[in-house]
Amino acid sequence: KIRAAQSRLEQRLAMLRVVEALRWYAAENDGKFPKELSDFKEPLPVDPVTGKPFKYETDGKVAHLRGTPQKGMEKNFAYNIHYEISLRK
Repeated sequence: KIRAAQSRLEQRLAMLRVVEALRWYAAENDGKFPKELSDFKEPLPVDPVTGKPFKYETDGKVAHLRGTPQKGMEKNFAYNIHYEISLRK
């Protein structure tokens, strides 16, 4: 349980770093989100659960960032983190 909690915390902190990077990108690019996370010049944190980039999609106005739940926790809402990011002008 302790390792699962540590992994969940690491994932949330990494996701918040990506959220802040998305906000910074939008501030520097006339309020537009990147089409892909790979559009960043600087490296972003990866999902510690998978070791791969977080799941990301945007329609231009709203960005969605999702983490991968730990194995066996797919139906537990605490492990299915989803950030929806929108900007005000």
